[in-house]
Amino acid sequence: MRAVLTLLTTLVSTGAIAQMDLQLMQKANGLAEIMAKSAACGYEIDQAKLDEYFAKSGLDNPETLSFISSSVQTAEFLGKPTPSDCTIARSTARSIGVLAVE
Repeated sequence: MRAVLTLLTTLVSTGAIAQMDLQLMQKANGLAEIMAKSAACGYEIDQAKLDEYFAKSGLDNPETLSFISSSVQTAEFLGKPTPSDCTIARSTARSIGVLAVE
């Protein structure tokens, strides 16, 4: 099921992917994971810090926004993350500087 959803997201985002290099796509996907898991994992994202990271990382364009939005929707559809998923997402959010004060 996950593979099918991933494939569908990829097909929907094909235009966005065509405009993105691999590194940018990985950053966008990682950010989408952090955003999608925040509520279920009980952490908050500092919106001002997210805005700064988004621009600084070169993610501030319509193609990347489309890719991130599709990735967030897919991640949310897949259901509740595991405790390990939450730990990794929270740690990464802290590492990139977007985690709100805990």
